[in-house]
Amino acid sequence: MMLNKYDVLITVRIQKNMKEQAQQVFDNARFPITTAIRFFLIKVSKDGVFPFENSCMKEDLNKNLTTTMTLKISRKDKEQVMSAFKKLDISVSEAVRLFLHEIIENDGLPFEWVNCAGNKKINRKKGN
Repeated sequence: MMLNKYDVLITVRIQKNMKEQAQQVFDNARFPITTAIRFFLIKVSKDGVFPFENSCMKEDLNKNLTTTMTLKISRKDKEQVMSAFKKLDISVSEAVRLFLHEIIENDGLPFEWVNCAGNKKINRKKGN
């Protein structure tokens, strides 16, 4: 049996309004939010640092977690992500909430991203 490229799940608890606001940003860009989150997780696991300066306190984002978001990721990437975030002393859920907060604050990604084929580019909105 051949496994799918994304064969494991990561489920994150988040605030419902945060999910809706972030989804709106990506709907406007016609870009799947789960792809952006997956890219963010893998980027941090490879770089060992966040690709943006956090403007929000972690504790504020850990309140009123009323909904979930699930994304698929490869087993290898999940292991690397879990290890990297453990070294950064932050949970994957907290990191995703920080990332979504920055998406909302920037009205787009808090960093520039170009896919591997080079044909889809999502820019920072604030402070380009």
